[in-house]
Amino acid sequence: MDCSQEGLEISDQYFNRFPKNGQYGRLRAADTIDTIVLHEGAKATSIVKSERWKSASISTHFVIEWDGTVYQMMDIEHTGHHTGSGENINRRSIGVDLMTTSIKSPCNMCSQAGTSAAAADCSYRPELVSSTDLLVKCLSRLYPKATHDYRHVIGHFEYGKHGDPRRFPWSEIGIAEAEKKKAKGWLKNYGPTDRAHPY
Repeated sequence: MDCSQEGLEISDQYFNRFPKNGQYGRLRAADTIDTIVLHEGAKATSIVKSERWKSASISTHFVIEWDGTVYQMMDIEHTGHHTGSGENINRRSIGVDLMTTSIKSPCNMCSQAGTSAAAADCSYRPELVSSTDLLVKCLSRLYPKATHDYRHVIGHFEYGKHGDPRRFPWSEIGIAEAEKKKAKGWLKNYGPTDRAHPY
């Protein structure tokens, strides 16, 4: 995929790494894609090199590492498995996993404890946020229905039971934070006492 217009280089080093199972991996028309879903990825070791991801039955289209390196994991023309099997969102979305870490313990996932305290520790390196911004802009240009706005660039917490990406700085990629606070799943993402906390 060419994102040179945005100034972003994408590595295909791990292209087609993830397994295809069931409905996932099926071809789809480009004009059906209208959503970009951001996920909180993994621990403070390389996502794409970890054993967990080698054997995972999940599949996102892109992974962005701490240092901002963007890996394309599977063809966008194939349906990924990243928002759960009960939602049609997989069929019309592009999944992007972001490598996150805990400020207090860089060897732990932000979501490890599944609590608002864990969310409060969550951090994203500037290089990762910058690459996320450029990738989202590129995807919105290439897939016009996936408009660069809060309705079409969403967090995993807006679908299913997960609460990620916790504490992501939405405004830094041009998405209205105030609207995200109204989204389904926000309290699950931060917990009632964290609702007013800044990212």
